[in-house]
Order: sequence, then C-alpha cells, then structure tokens
Amino acid sequence: MNKKLKAILPIIGLILVVLIFNLMNTNANEDADTTISSQEATEIALDYLGVGTAIDATLMEENGVAIYEVEIEENEDIRFLVYVHAETGDVVRMSRFEEGYEGITTLPEILPPGELELETEDE
Repeated sequence: MNKKLKAILPIIGLILVVLIFNLMNTNANEDADTTISSQEATEIALDYLGVGTAIDATLMEENGVAIYEVEIEENEDIRFLVYVHAETGDVVRMSRFEEGYEGITTLPEILPPGELELETEDE
C-alpha cells in the first residue's frame, strides 16, 4: 500500500463512523416523533377519568411497547395510574389506589401492538 492510501484510510473510516452515527440519530428522532408528548398523554388520561389532578407522567417501555404512566389524584385518599399507549394515545390500562386498598385494575395487561382488545360496557 502506498503512503497516501495509508494516510487516507483512517480519515475515510472516521467519515463513515460519523455518517453512520448521524443516520442512527436521524432514525431515533423519527421514532420519537411518532410518539405523543407527555402533555398529550396527561390530557388523554384526564379526559378518560373525567376527574382529578395530574401529578406526573412518565414514559416507559412495557413488553416492547412505549407507554406513558400518568398518575392522577382525585383527592388525598384516591389516586389513579392511567397507562396511555405512546404511539396511538389509547388508554391500555388503569389502576385505582385508595388509602388502605390497592390495585383495582379495570383494563387488561398491556399487549404488543395489534394484540390489544379493549372491552367496552356495551359488549
């Protein structure tokens, strides 16, 4: 190998690494744009319950699905955790916590996208 080629190879390698890194970040940003914001998840949870004050919204992953866990306080004795699908905005699970009594789950466990079937009162 000649000297010029030996000198250029590390520079080409560095350029490739930078290009790949930028491509990965672009894909991550596109994925992030497909999710709703924590504010939107909070509004969805509050609309779903119809009562209470939002305390916190945390983005998490459960079974490979991005979910917002929104904590809502109805009063000092009653709190709710409403789980909102971060891509669709659907409420996928809700738990009610009352002082002295915990965990009345009213919706099914979170399933991978496409496998979730919510029951309604009409069914």
